[in-house]
Amino acid sequence: MSQEKKSAANTIELIDLVRALNLTRTEKYRMFDHIDFGAKVAGDLAQYAMQFEDTLSEIIANYFCRPSRKEQFTWLLLRREGLTFHDKIELVQSMVPEFTNASAAAAAQELKPLLKRVIAFKAKRNAFAHGYDVTPKSMEDDPCIHMQIARRNGEEKIVEVTVESHRETMCDAWDLLNSLQSVAKRLRAENSRSANGKEKTNGHAQ
Repeated sequence: MSQEKKSAANTIELIDLVRALNLTRTEKYRMFDHIDFGAKVAGDLAQYAMQFEDTLSEIIANYFCRPSRKEQFTWLLLRREGLTFHDKIELVQSMVPEFTNASAAAAAQELKPLLKRVIAFKAKRNAFAHGYDVTPKSMEDDPCIHMQIARRNGEEKIVEVTVESHRETMCDAWDLLNSLQSVAKRLRAENSRSANGKEKTNGHAQ
């Protein structure tokens, strides 16, 4: 079996394992009332949102600064108050055309659909971060929750989360995080090659 096929097989096995773990978690969630279930959903969404944001910060830092200054750059700019998760999404979106090396450009193009999925995930996270619990009284003993949020245009939106829908959200989030981290790793490698090439060129010029 080729290395590529082995990698694909391993990925499928991991996805199956995550789904199995989520099925086990699903049975546990069925014992929750809507308050406990809502708290667990909010925690899960916040954890993945943090991981997505950290990966975007990694992509930005690797592109804009040298390794020796990466920690300072990340701390002083990317983790400062006021620079939001959405700001980082938009920044990475605007960076995509700047990857001109063929290999890096190919990896960067993969960011476009991934960032759309991150935005969709962020909308769910925001419903729990900024919304209001409007779960009907008749459903308060069940593991489900209805969150009400106001769209930018003032329209009402109700986000309903059930055990099954949250399980699917978590499976998709796991897959999305792995895909995003894979692209970030490839871009980091291309940035390193590019930087090393420039150093060699400058050395020869001297």
